[in-house]
Amino acid sequence: MSAHLAETTPMVCYPFATATASTRVLETGAGTEHVILLHGLGARADRWRANLEALAGAGLHAYAVDFPGHGFADKGPDLPHTVPALAEWVLDLMDRLEIDSAHVVGTSLGGHVAARLALDAPNRVRSIVLVGPMGIVPVGPAGREALARAVVDTSRPGIRRKLENLVQDQSLVTDRWVLEEWRINNSGGAGTALARYADYFAELIDDDVVGAELRDLDPARVMLMWGDSDVLVPISLAPAVHAQLPDRCQFITIEAAGHAPYLERAEVVNQDLIAFLSAVPPQLLPEGVGRAQHTAAVAREA
Repeated sequence: MSAHLAETTPMVCYPFATATASTRVLETGAGTEHVILLHGLGARADRWRANLEALAGAGLHAYAVDFPGHGFADKGPDLPHTVPALAEWVLDLMDRLEIDSAHVVGTSLGGHVAARLALDAPNRVRSIVLVGPMGIVPVGPAGREALARAVVDTSRPGIRRKLENLVQDQSLVTDRWVLEEWRINNSGGAGTALARYADYFAELIDDDVVGAELRDLDPARVMLMWGDSDVLVPISLAPAVHAQLPDRCQFITIEAAGHAPYLERAEVVNQDLIAFLSAVPPQLLPEGVGRAQHTAAVAREA
């Protein structure tokens, strides 16, 4: 079955418009079980390529998207850049892609957005996987300032430092990867967009911390994952983050991995992801609850 899916559902890449910002979607797989992968600050959908292929091979319909201001999405001012706004943007994207519900895997900033989305639209989120997530516990003033400075440093040396901090295996940080990241993060409007994210991180990100709201989620629908050598969102935060999540939810440490274990140790992460997603209980919703209900609610609010 897996081989058949891999042959008949190749990965496709396409631009896609939402109400507030157009993006790029990477999509592969088939079926009614959807998985959406959300990247971190200053990254993009490509980081999930090895995970998309594995999820599709396991019979899942998988997507990765560029957040506004990132990758090949719209850049410049007046785009969604706060966690609540990004969660609403993902929900709008799901509506337009006709995805009633999905598992949501998020790393770093994407983990914060995934958690916010699960709280805002529990009937739309089958489960959440938080990979070295931000936003569960406060970053604190020093951490906020360091993150803000790093995101706006789009010089080649600055890009190289960020990539070297992203992974434990420094041989992965090639000149070609640095060049690619440098060109994308210096493309038209990227500087303005990243500066808005930096301002939000420096001043307001801790106001949107979600840890206190997460404990009532079903523990069978939540997994925490962390690279054991993560220095960007330090592994030392993991116990405090895990304590904020529902009792008995899974916590997996990925050995010999930094902040991007899904990229650095993709084979190991994919095994854990697929095992977790396969065990998530069926979603039992009242009749009529889903995408159509959310779309009607948005129309009423408008």
